[in-house]
Amino acid sequence: MFIVILCLIITVICFVIKYEQYVMREKDKQLVWVNAVAGYPFLGQIFEIPGPKEMFSELRRLHDMYGKTLLVRGPMQRMIISCDYDLFEFVLSSPNILDKSIEYRYLHRWLGTGLLTSDGKSPSRF
Repeated sequence: MFIVILCLIITVICFVIKYEQYVMREKDKQLVWVNAVAGYPFLGQIFEIPGPKEMFSELRRLHDMYGKTLLVRGPMQRMIISCDYDLFEFVLSSPNILDKSIEYRYLHRWLGTGLLTSDGKSPSRF
């Protein structure tokens, strides 16, 4: 009985990993124009940025290697990190593509609804 449960758990874990890879591959098709930072399968680049003290110097190094806009992957998520002003202007001028990521939920508690934490419909009022 233990072996059957163990095999079932391993099968479910493998299915979740393969499904996550499929979803990420589909999203990657939309992000072909962004330079992706090399990383580990499923883990992404979680080992690239060692800690908060070294984060900005490491991001600067990655920008020097990969260009102004780069794609950083983590487990089950991805981030586009950019220092390109033209891209910022394009994104901020479009009300359709300003959905915030899950990280902004923590800032919303402290800052309320403003230019930084609002969704695509609210910033046009500011």
